[in-house]
Amino acid sequence: MGAFAGHYDIKQVVVVDTDVDIDDSDEIDWAVATRFQADRNLLILPRAQGSKLDPSSDDGIGAKMV
Repeated sequence: MGAFAGHYDIKQVVVVDTDVDIDDSDEIDWAVATRFQADRNLLILPRAQGSKLDPSSDDGIGAKMV
């Protein structure tokens, strides 16, 4: 939630275990592909403040994903 508080434009945050190098996008992609289960690990934040420039939002209000 701290990442979302950092800037309203952020729409997606990926949280990984400590054994995943957060500076290596390939490791992050691998971790999501091999460890993520949407029914247990996905959090949707509906009607969150975002950018009014985002064409998928409703005047800057849209969903965010963790």
